[in-house]
Amino acid sequence: MRPTPATVLNPAMDRATIVQILIETPTGIADADAIAAVDGVDMLAVGANDLTAELGIPGQYDHPLVRDAVASVAEACKRHGIPLMLGGIGDPALFASLATLGVCPLHLTGMDTDLLHSAARTRVETITAAYGETS
Repeated sequence: MRPTPATVLNPAMDRATIVQILIETPTGIADADAIAAVDGVDMLAVGANDLTAELGIPGQYDHPLVRDAVASVAEACKRHGIPLMLGGIGDPALFASLATLGVCPLHLTGMDTDLLHSAARTRVETITAAYGETS
């Protein structure tokens, strides 16, 4: 790190910043074209977990409403030349079927839950190995 004048730093930081808008509601899906058109928006993402809850079909990622929503946002992204990311779908086959609609290859699904569960399991195994099982 070194002191950098704002006239140099600010444009560099602007170029390095990605603005991603997360869409998780039917209203967001309906407004995807207008959102994608906003100057400075670099990509859109559909959050499938919250979207299915908002649609009244929690966890039903293979539901036609989800496919229609992804297709709609993908079209908006194509019109505005920005990528679409899809998060929350861990089933590779289902993700692949939705990816054909125009989803970029960046996969973000279950990371937080997987990492927390893995860390907790490791901690329990470490404690159990050190102190034995307790009841």
